[in-house]
Amino acid sequence: MNKRISRGCALLLILAMLAPLSGCAVADELESLGIVAGAALDYDEQGNTMLTVEVINVSSHDSSSSATSSIFTSVGESLAIANEKLLTLVGRPLYWAHAALFLISRDVARDGIEELIQYIIRKDEIRISIPIYLADTPTAKEMFEAKHPAYTILSFGLRDTVNAAKEESMCVDMPTFELYDELCSPSKSGVIPLIEMVQIGDETLLQPNGSAVFSDFKLAGELDDKQTNYYIMSKGQLDQGVLIDTDFSYEVQSSKTTVKVEESDGKIEFIYDIHLKLDLIHARRQASKEEQLQMIYDDMFKHFDDLTQTYFEEIDADFMGLANIYRVQKNKQYKLLENPSKMVKDNAVVTIRPLIEILSYGKAEGEQK
Repeated sequence: MNKRISRGCALLLILAMLAPLSGCAVADELESLGIVAGAALDYDEQGNTMLTVEVINVSSHDSSSSATSSIFTSVGESLAIANEKLLTLVGRPLYWAHAALFLISRDVARDGIEELIQYIIRKDEIRISIPIYLADTPTAKEMFEAKHPAYTILSFGLRDTVNAAKEESMCVDMPTFELYDELCSPSKSGVIPLIEMVQIGDETLLQPNGSAVFSDFKLAGELDDKQTNYYIMSKGQLDQGVLIDTDFSYEVQSSKTTVKVEESDGKIEFIYDIHLKLDLIHARRQASKEEQLQMIYDDMFKHFDDLTQTYFEEIDADFMGLANIYRVQKNKQYKLLENPSKMVKDNAVVTIRPLIEILSYGKAEGEQK
């Protein structure tokens, strides 16, 4: 299995190898810092904050092409105190500018992530675009401790895996500053990637598998991978990717979602017009264009119904952002509501009006006529 080295990691390696040529200053600067690749946040058994960081091992005396990292964990009464204690463990100042992610456990997510987000926003060294992922393991720390032969630096490798899934519209894109904006919006909800750890023989694979929904900064529920895909579609963010059913696979060439709000008899109807342009890329059997279109329509209605049922009945959060949409389109009425997020959701009806085009069959197995 090929090793994955991100651009950030490669840059650090280049700097380390050039250090002997450019004098001692660069070498000393690199080796005097604890360069943080990523972090994990948990609680210990006493409820104290447990902060784990992956620190890149940089040495001007090592010109090998493979980077390595070390894992450090500290415990404190708060995130700030735990971070201060890490300085003693690591033995040098922590440099957060290259940190790729923050993993959190479900215990932290249920208790609330406002402290973490505020810490990220206020700490100048941490980029506010750093993403937060929910770990689908008892502790987030476990993901750093497992064996990951596919990644030389786990944090960078996991970030690249998630980014690849985002490019295929299989994973939500929610940097911390956008998550904070969503949680402070009328809907008071935000969605982040859920990361699972899969054991395959002696190897461990980390990958996104669904999403975690937050309301008022606390974990409110989770969406599976299919619900996540249609959630992305509902937000108008299905830029590319593949739609798959039992017999056919389609590549998304373009997608456009618009939402119109209409009010009648005390109900607020949100009408989703979804226009998809698809290319057929795989077919297990022959079917006419009309038959395929009907299957796609049936599939969309089924999965949107599942998503909206989860929204209305299972997760107590306005993760579809209906209150935000209502505020934009019905601002005058919105200002009269005492609790916009609850009032809109309690009176909402969701309708979808899909328009599907199949543009090409040329790439498919068993070309359709």
